[in-house]
Amino acid sequence: MIGETLGDGDLIVLEMEEGEEWGVIDGDSGYGPEEWKRIAESVGEWLAGLIEHEGRKYWREEEQRREYRRGARGEAGSP
Repeated sequence: MIGETLGDGDLIVLEMEEGEEWGVIDGDSGYGPEEWKRIAESVGEWLAGLIEHEGRKYWREEEQRREYRRGARGEAGSP
């Protein structure tokens, strides 16, 4: 774990594989670790996104937009 987000207790977790860049995982406290999602292929990619979005959880905003679009199109698995 490299950090905890303020206000909700979610975690930012590094996925470390020997010989590979470390991926970044969204440790969403509303789900078990088996359901956590990779949000960046490297720490640098994640930090760049965090800076670009002024510290917001941009990966969650993107997921919400995808879910909304699926629901608007009536695709399976939509809320």
